[in-house]
Amino acid sequence: MIVPDRYCRNHIYNSKVLSMLDDIKEVYKTGAKYFVIQFLDEDVEEAKLISKAFREAVDMLNCGDFSQTNNIKEALDMLKGKTTKGHYYRGVL
Repeated sequence: MIVPDRYCRNHIYNSKVLSMLDDIKEVYKTGAKYFVIQFLDEDVEEAKLISKAFREAVDMLNCGDFSQTNNIKEALDMLKGKTTKGHYYRGVL
């Protein structure tokens, strides 16, 4: 997907959503202190659900626990088959 911004610059986005929600524990183990969530064309309800799921996952990891809450399961189900992990496991050549 190519999206121009207000300065006439074009941004090229992957055709799939980049999401590490189902692997957030692995990312957390790397020592990541911040997680950035950006939305491009999700509707308000999708954005709310995804935000809640990430917030719950981070809160649980900070407490040393990671079991999937209903919000996390619902977000993962909604995103199933629509996501990529980008180059997290493949690296960049």
